[in-house]
Amino acid sequence: MDMNLKSREQLIEELGHLQKEHNDLLFKYQTNTLIIENKRNALNTLLDIIPDLIFLKDTNGVYVNCNQSFCDFIGLDKSNIIGKTDYDILPNKLAEFFRQKDNLVLSTKTSKKNEECLIYPNGKEILVETIKTPYFGDDGNMIGLIGVSRDITEYRRNLDALEQDIKEKERMTEELRKSEERFMKAFQHSPTMITINSLQDGRFIDVNLKWIEVMGYCSHDVIGRLPIELDFHITTENYVSMVDKVKKIGRFTNERLNLRSKDRRDVICLVSGEPIEIKGEQCLLLNLIDMTEYYNLESELIRLERLNLIGQLAAGLGHEIRNPLQTVRGFLQLLQNKYKNEKEYYDLMISELDRTNYIITEFLSLSKNRPDNPKLLNINNLLNMIFPLIQSKAFLEDKDVRLELQAAKDIYGDEKELKQLILNLAQNGIEAMKPTKVLTINTFEDESNLILAVKDQGRGIEPEIFSKLGTPFVTSRANGTGLGLAVCYSIAERHNARIEVETSSAGTTFYVKFPIKFDTGKTQ
Repeated sequence: MDMNLKSREQLIEELGHLQKEHNDLLFKYQTNTLIIENKRNALNTLLDIIPDLIFLKDTNGVYVNCNQSFCDFIGLDKSNIIGKTDYDILPNKLAEFFRQKDNLVLSTKTSKKNEECLIYPNGKEILVETIKTPYFGDDGNMIGLIGVSRDITEYRRNLDALEQDIKEKERMTEELRKSEERFMKAFQHSPTMITINSLQDGRFIDVNLKWIEVMGYCSHDVIGRLPIELDFHITTENYVSMVDKVKKIGRFTNERLNLRSKDRRDVICLVSGEPIEIKGEQCLLLNLIDMTEYYNLESELIRLERLNLIGQLAAGLGHEIRNPLQTVRGFLQLLQNKYKNEKEYYDLMISELDRTNYIITEFLSLSKNRPDNPKLLNINNLLNMIFPLIQSKAFLEDKDVRLELQAAKDIYGDEKELKQLILNLAQNGIEAMKPTKVLTINTFEDESNLILAVKDQGRGIEPEIFSKLGTPFVTSRANGTGLGLAVCYSIAERHNARIEVETSSAGTTFYVKFPIKFDTGKTQ
């Protein structure tokens, strides 16, 4: 009885404990359920504010969950989507497409990504990028898939626009490259000299091949330097003047500019300038036409016209003047014998008459247009014949003369005139030097010419005289007539030869260039 009663009491106590445990478990369950529900609600809220289309399906393709964006795309409430398949809520063709993509994910158990076009119920069409990935339960078994579709319409439009911009830029870059290539070819191979200079300070940015050929500099000697640093004869004022014209009127054309090459030759150019922009820097494009030969020919024509005029004058008046002079000279000689006490005065008058007669003779030689007696001559033989005469004049003035003769071909010419040419050049060289200096006469050949060179060690020819060489009465000597060199030019012309001159502070060299293949028809 007591045992049964005790057992009953124990049973009631145990039931009490069990009830308490049940209540605790129920509370925990309800609490956990509430927490889970809250998390689910929070998750759903989070999903709903995401603009991407998000959905969950089980392995049979039944929708388990989705967000509001997905509902908007389908056009149904979430309650009408969950528990349904694509076949229940979408057209068969679209449902079949989605099912194929789902099966590919479920069968491979890997994530898949694809782009597809979706159409909203209101007709709006978008391009989406969809990523579908399988998800697994705690036991490791696959229980469905999660899909996220992101609207990439604007992104794709921007990307397409960007790709189009890139292609357009690539096209423009290629066009620019071709344009630059065409410009560089035209720049480098132009028959005229072209330079590109900084508009700000005149610094050389580039020069073309013709400029290098004419001026004699290498590009690395010039680029990055100022014209005034290279002694081109361009002053700062010259460049500032050109820049001012470009800034005021936009360009300038055909202005004369005198330059000096690396080998100290004078280069006369017509220059035109125009502003250009290169890599953001304002530059000046200068186009220079080498007119040196033209101006030299122009000067030579002027000189020849003067010689021709003087020659015509000499031919017309020479004999008319010489005859009276000879008469006066004869009577002076007769009177000299009669008035012997005045001999020095008569000698002076006769000497001046002889000088006047010499000048007239030189005049008459200018009027000739061909050699008097052309024949085959060797210039070395002529030099050896008259060398003692040249040497004696040099020794009288405490100077020296050297002959440096190389083997030379024969030429057609007048012996007397060629001797006079040599003597005149030698005499000019000797008189241009100070005592103890040396005059060098040499002969040599190049490809087409026999060259006679007369080199002195004088102080050089002044620029104002140099530009007028060969013009009668132009001389730097106080007692000179300027006819000797004019006669030399005239003789050279009659022998189809040309005279070239190099001068510096170390001396002057006259080169007489006779063509080896001489046209004898012109001299006979």
